[in-house]
Amino acid sequence: MPLSESDPGVSELLAVKDELSRWKKPALVAFSDLDPVFPFPQSGEQFSQPHPLSAGRQVRIEGAAHFLQEDRGPQIVERCSLAFGEPAGSAPSGNVQGTTQ
Repeated sequence: MPLSESDPGVSELLAVKDELSRWKKPALVAFSDLDPVFPFPQSGEQFSQPHPLSAGRQVRIEGAAHFLQEDRGPQIVERCSLAFGEPAGSAPSGNVQGTTQ
């Protein structure tokens, strides 16, 4: 993970940031409070600020490490449902089993 402008990988991360600035669909920027690679909230701020539809907001997923979807998949589904609504054709789920609000 690059920590300064001279570290390997900086150009790739800047390219991602540039692409995010042109993304035209709603996004949920989620990071874990325990991620050893991308610390919360600093990393989420870097990814959400250039995104025009996230308005600089991010979601903290508690208790996950680096791979959020593996550690806290149901929490991510719940947060997506709160942010974007239920998927078309699905029955309302209320609270996702195994998660808290």
